[in-house]
Amino acid sequence: MKQRASKTVVIVGGGLTAGLIARQLTAKGCEVLVLERGGDHSKGPESSLPNQRDELRWAVRQGLIQDWSRETYTLRHQHNQTALPVRWMESFLPGQGLGGAGNHWNGHLWRWAEYDPQLRSHYERRYGKQAIPADMPLQDWGVTYAEMEPYHDLFEKLFGVSGQAGNIDGKKLPGGNPFEAPRSGPYPQAPLHVLESGLVFKQACDKLGYHAFPQAAANSSGAYTNPDGQKLGQCQYCGHCERFICEANAKGSPQVLLYPMLRQRKSFEVRLNTQVLGLRYDAQGKRATAVHCLDLLTGEEYEQPAEVIVLAAFTMSNAQLLLHSKIGTPYDPVSNTGVVGKNFCYQVNTGVDLFFKDKWFNPFLASGSTQILIDDFNNDNFDHTGLGFLGGGTIQAYQSVAVPSRDDGCRMAPRAGGRRGSRPMPTGMPTPCRWVSRAAAIRTGATISAWTRPIAMSMAGRWSA
Repeated sequence: MKQRASKTVVIVGGGLTAGLIARQLTAKGCEVLVLERGGDHSKGPESSLPNQRDELRWAVRQGLIQDWSRETYTLRHQHNQTALPVRWMESFLPGQGLGGAGNHWNGHLWRWAEYDPQLRSHYERRYGKQAIPADMPLQDWGVTYAEMEPYHDLFEKLFGVSGQAGNIDGKKLPGGNPFEAPRSGPYPQAPLHVLESGLVFKQACDKLGYHAFPQAAANSSGAYTNPDGQKLGQCQYCGHCERFICEANAKGSPQVLLYPMLRQRKSFEVRLNTQVLGLRYDAQGKRATAVHCLDLLTGEEYEQPAEVIVLAAFTMSNAQLLLHSKIGTPYDPVSNTGVVGKNFCYQVNTGVDLFFKDKWFNPFLASGSTQILIDDFNNDNFDHTGLGFLGGGTIQAYQSVAVPSRDDGCRMAPRAGGRRGSRPMPTGMPTPCRWVSRAAAIRTGATISAWTRPIAMSMAGRWSA
């Protein structure tokens, strides 16, 4: 097999992680090569009107997402089952093309809580060591929030994050999250506009003594230039964030803020339409030496040697490459041995239960969104209404009418431009779902973060099985 000239650092995957790593290394003059299986979206129809708003192409048919018919993952529910290929994803959506999933995310952005990096110690202090089961793989990270805070701050400045600080150097500030960990400074931009729905929500929270605040977002509330000289436009509040590339270049994404700058650096190279098939591993020396590549345009297979190889694709793809290349010990959940594939975690957002006077439940799950799930199954009528955070949008309320379906299931109402779907539900679950907009009394012991941007109805109605 043909072997190309060796590089200092080769990064597999051309998304957000690769861009951030390359930014640090090339600033020191280090030679970096990024291998990306997709193409360049910056000059395609996905980046310009009117094609950018083609919901059928980008949102429904997932035009910016990994092609599941060509490359997919397998799934099994029990150890004794045969894993089968997954042919359609509605939850995590790995990207394809320069910038990866960082191009089509919705912009929700949270910092880690102060206790997150030391979660085991936190729970032991609060509940005692006996509260953590022996087989629970919970551990501290080996780093503290205070050590990571400068990097949180840098990321927010690089990506022009809009928000309202609630705690700067231990001083609590009005309008922000009063429970957030101390920050070294304010957000680089003011929060996005609060619309009427957000104001109504905040008024209800204020009356009950709870805290509503605009969630930080990597969506630019104004024209912005980041520390690298890269520019963001102002958010147009169109709602086409999740699963779309931003028409106004207002969303903090690698395609806008990282790769244009990196391509100007002499020590940086990106190789598009390059599928990584595996890694060459020196078992005796315990190091990866080369990447096995396929040029998707010419069909040529070759090896790309490197002094350092970084896996910066989606987590499951990284684990898949390691397993196929026989690098590391696969995780065995029975014996609790091995590390490759261990503790895979997708979307570490936290949900809270909210209890409303009308027994509220949210039937929609917007892919990739921070979601408040509201439930109360203590009543047999199953008359539920829901209030949730939807990807890239304002808080929406909707109600389910308790009408048992013929097959004792729940028929979901069709979303705008969408399709009917069904999922197994207990007898008597409500159908259909209809939108309502009304205020309700909220009882919750958690801080509620309110999104304050509008969203198109077809986006808000998206749900995943």
